[in-house]
Amino acid sequence: MQNSGRNTLPDYNATALCTLKSRTGFFDSHCHLDFLFNREKYRGTFSDYQAENRKTFPESYRGCIAVFCKPWTFAKVRALGEIGLDYSGRNNCHEDVQQAVLRRQLRIARDRKMRLVIHCRDAHEDCLSILQEFLPKYTTFHLHCFTDSWTWAQKWMDAFPNVFIGITNLVTFPSAKDTHEVAKRIPLNRLLLETDAPYFVPKKSPYGTKKIHTPEWRSGSCPNCCAEGN
Repeated sequence: MQNSGRNTLPDYNATALCTLKSRTGFFDSHCHLDFLFNREKYRGTFSDYQAENRKTFPESYRGCIAVFCKPWTFAKVRALGEIGLDYSGRNNCHEDVQQAVLRRQLRIARDRKMRLVIHCRDAHEDCLSILQEFLPKYTTFHLHCFTDSWTWAQKWMDAFPNVFIGITNLVTFPSAKDTHEVAKRIPLNRLLLETDAPYFVPKKSPYGTKKIHTPEWRSGSCPNCCAEGN
């Protein structure tokens, strides 16, 4: 690891990671296949897509959990989500509306005994409070795309001892200090790795890469994002 006086991250060999043999394998715990296929105007199945882009998948890739937003794509549903609160500047939906919708969604999940995938951005206090209204303390769920501080990660784990916290490829950016701290300190049995594909393109991806699993990779070596289980 080089020390240039700035926040740096350990280097790694992408090719070695792509050929790494693993007994358990790599699983992507959260991705948006419909968004990915729409961006690439792909009309085949995921099996076809994986076969056509075989070089961009690690040898130990074992599968992914796909998130769909359009009702006509729902089949074999296993969880409700991602749902939650987003108070960031990118969302213009009023906080009261978001909270009302979240409560309605949690009632659906409770009535149908469904697992949950939670999205929470800049809204930890309200989101945590609402979930505590509806969920027993030992409910198991996925807190997706966690980018906040270790302090907040601890608060979530204290409130819900069976919560699993997802870390994305944001961890590859030197500026993502909060994410680095969470990744270093979180117990491995509470950690999930997710790409959130086609978003969060890793820092060291080939020049011009705008989404995960791009055609540009087919003519080059396996990209560093394979380290994250894509």
